[in-house]
Amino acid sequence: MDGAATAAIERVDVVGCGLMGSGIAEACARAGLDVVVVERDEPSLRLGEQRVAASLDRALRFDKLGAQQPRRRGRGAASPPT
Repeated sequence: MDGAATAAIERVDVVGCGLMGSGIAEACARAGLDVVVVERDEPSLRLGEQRVAASLDRALRFDKLGAQQPRRRGRGAASPPT
């Protein structure tokens, strides 16, 4: 796309932290992006956080997480049910 403007992606918002959402959130975080996860309630948010943590633990155990990979804690939000 010659002449097309491009923008760098710096932050990704993920709606839902089930199996797919937690995987997307983890992949984006491992790529160095800021990730915000929004979930319907606090228990669902915590469960998604546990999924990501377990996956990162497995990656560390099997030496699949490079030393340069981000290891900081992300942030999430639970919205009240409507």
